[in-house]
Amino acid sequence: MAVFLTGTYFPTCLRLTVKVALFPDRGRLFTRSFSTFLSTKQFVDEQINSHKVVVFGRSDCEFSCQAKATLEAFNLKPGAMGYTNIDERSDFLDVKDYLKLLTGAGTTPRVFIGQKFFGGGDDTVAAAKDGRLATHLEEVGAI
Repeated sequence: MAVFLTGTYFPTCLRLTVKVALFPDRGRLFTRSFSTFLSTKQFVDEQINSHKVVVFGRSDCEFSCQAKATLEAFNLKPGAMGYTNIDERSDFLDVKDYLKLLTGAGTTPRVFIGQKFFGGGDDTVAAAKDGRLATHLEEVGAI
């Protein structure tokens, strides 16, 4: 992972706290410790790589609950799905920011199937209705 600030390269092994424009289109600046962000990145990446299906949601999000219920209705193999309520983590904002970097959206849920971003809640429900979700779950061995 590399961080570029106004065209300058900073190796992430440096322990720095800097202001980084993660989303310059919104004019938002975040102060983050690289070591904190790297541990968040490691957590998210481990979740994605250790489960066939992963949902990052929020406890107060009806779309997250709906996506989880839709996936559970397929009677997934034991251990096939990982679910994290990101709002219950102390690094909630870092997780949200990293998921936005990975998926292009900062909303929940963020659903990954076979280590690839699948979509959000509406995408998951729509794919269940038209049969695409079952196909993806079978392809990765989740059902």
